[in-house]
This record gives sequence, C-alpha cells and structure tokens, in this order.
Amino acid sequence: MADRKKTTKKKWWQWLLAYPTILTSAVGAVPQYTTWAKAYMLDLPWNGVSAAEEQKALWTKNFECSWKEKDQTAKTTVTTSRNERVTITLCPSGDALVAVQPPGGEPRFRWIGFDGVGGVQRTAMRDGLASFVVRPAAASEAERRPALAQAQAEPVVICVTKDAKGNIVRRLKLPSGQCQEQVINPYTGTVIEVRAAACTTC
Repeated sequence: MADRKKTTKKKWWQWLLAYPTILTSAVGAVPQYTTWAKAYMLDLPWNGVSAAEEQKALWTKNFECSWKEKDQTAKTTVTTSRNERVTITLCPSGDALVAVQPPGGEPRFRWIGFDGVGGVQRTAMRDGLASFVVRPAAASEAERRPALAQAQAEPVVICVTKDAKGNIVRRLKLPSGQCQEQVINPYTGTVIEVRAAACTTC
C-alpha cells in the first residue's frame, strides 16, 4: 500500500501539466501583480498607476519646455474665484502643463497629453497656440501699474533639474529676492519638499 501511494503522488510540475488553467491563471495575473507592486512603491491606489506613469512620461518628454523654451511656449495665468492662480504652459508638442497655486500653499502640477485628447480638442489646442500668447501680452501691459504688479508678483524659475530619485527640482527666485527649490513628484505632480537654495543656475 505504501508503494502504491508513493507512485501515485504527483509533483508540483505534474499538477501544472495536468491542470493547465492553473499555469495560465498564474501567468495571466503577472501584470496585475506588477501593477500592485508599483502602486505600493508609489503610494497610489492600484487603479491610478497608469495615469501616474503617463504623467512621468510627459514630464520626461516635455522637460525642456516646462521651463526653457520661452520663445516657443505659449503661457498664460489666470486667477480663479477661489483665489487660486492657474498657469497653463502649452508646449510645441501640444502637451499642456497646468500648475494650480492655492493661496498660502504649494502648487500642484498636471500634464494634459496632446495624444490623449480627441480630434476636435486636438485641433483646438493646435490652433489656439498662436492666440494663447495674447494673455501674457495683456498681462505685461497691466504690470506697468505698480499696485497691480505687486499683487501679481510671481516667482521666477531659474532652472529645473532632476535629482537622483527622478524627482523634478525647480529652483525659483521669489519676489522677496530669496531663492528656494521645489521638489516635485513626477507621478503625482505634488510638491514633496521645499528648501532654501542659492540664487544660481543648476
């Protein structure tokens, strides 16, 4: 009887061959496990990983445009009814960076990818690039009035780099004349650290 049990006992790989659905299910679940692992590492809900990776890819794609290409970049700033300052930078790629600055808080950044919008919206974004620069011209005229210029004073971006962890580091010169760095998580667009910095290029 003991010999019979020994000969009929299946090894683990024999079970997989006998029941291929087990192997198929395990292999099919690998992408899901990968997503869960990324969600854990990024401290995000599992269903937010895809959008977060898209945001990081857009930061990489438009890195120079996010601060350097002033002659090619259309940029405008508006203030909402809740006194939030919204700055939109439209890049030559068609991608747009939206920065929302709440009163007394740190800004939040969000990319809108040109390839992710429909045909009508794409055309509107492309055709709107030229007219988009009208607002800055109007703003510069308004800044000639001292009182309004003081109210609209904004930090000036000196340079932008990436740190060893892949975070976006923006060095700013404040209206006070002091400088600081904002460390931005490229997956979430949130400022994770603010620190004093020298007023020099990166």
